[in-house]
Amino acid sequence: MTLGAGAALVFGGQGDTINLGSVGQYADGGAGKMTIKVGSAGVDSVFGSSVAGGATTILGGAASLSFNPQAGGGDLINLAGTTGNATINAYKAGSVELTAVNDTIIAGNGSGSVWGGAGDRIGVGNGATVGGSHLWDHSTTISGAAVAFGTNDTVNSTTYGTTPGSAARGTVAGTSSANVTVTNFNALIDSLFYLNESAGTTASIVATSTTTGSNTTFTLPDGTVMALIGVSSITTASSSRSGVAGAGKCRIRVSPPAAPVAIAAGREFKIRRLSASIRGILLSAALARSRRRDLPHSFHHAEIGHC
Repeated sequence: MTLGAGAALVFGGQGDTINLGSVGQYADGGAGKMTIKVGSAGVDSVFGSSVAGGATTILGGAASLSFNPQAGGGDLINLAGTTGNATINAYKAGSVELTAVNDTIIAGNGSGSVWGGAGDRIGVGNGATVGGSHLWDHSTTISGAAVAFGTNDTVNSTTYGTTPGSAARGTVAGTSSANVTVTNFNALIDSLFYLNESAGTTASIVATSTTTGSNTTFTLPDGTVMALIGVSSITTASSSRSGVAGAGKCRIRVSPPAAPVAIAAGREFKIRRLSASIRGILLSAALARSRRRDLPHSFHHAEIGHC
């Protein structure tokens, strides 16, 4: 089904393909296993699957996207290479926080905000052009609910020095110009990922990271610059070091691509909190309006364990 220039509300059937048009339109992917393509103009409102195991795929366009999940979860929101802005709620259906969302969000090249939920994987996209300005947040308050943040870009072009601030984006085609801010990162359970992870690259990310106030900024291998708000430092540590939870175990693990998106397997490195204090994080008015609840605690020092 391909829509035109008129207002429309579409409640698709399982397996349907819906191409939205040139004005803001509404599409409900609740029936599951649908493909919904964002249109060319306006603001499109799209809802995900309500069927367990019936993930719906949302593809980007030039229109802006407003996305909300339903109980089914597991949706793929793939905006890679597209220019529309996006506001993505990936943690709450109405007033109910979902205990297992497991959405995969691949950011586009516009401006985007993502409110992450249980099991979500939120990352920069890939392709000939990779960029955008992104605000990602660990929004779920479900105990033990983890969110992964990172990049799906296959380019490895960053040049790393040995001192803070000495990482430089490369000029290889497909190098990311994306700037990402992550808020409410949960040091105990959240993770960061990039493709083709190695201990050497992780060490370089740490060595070239910079700290301003209580926030740490670093550059990923594809060129993505990421800032962790409330994290005042990151360090590389031996996985066998005493005092580290799970001592003796490798804390960088292979991160399989989250179904249904077919991307090369990457890896994640876990960041562990060593000390914490209660801090209120001052976010933008938009963030405050969107979440309408108190923000979780932040922390001062983080450690990246590696093999």
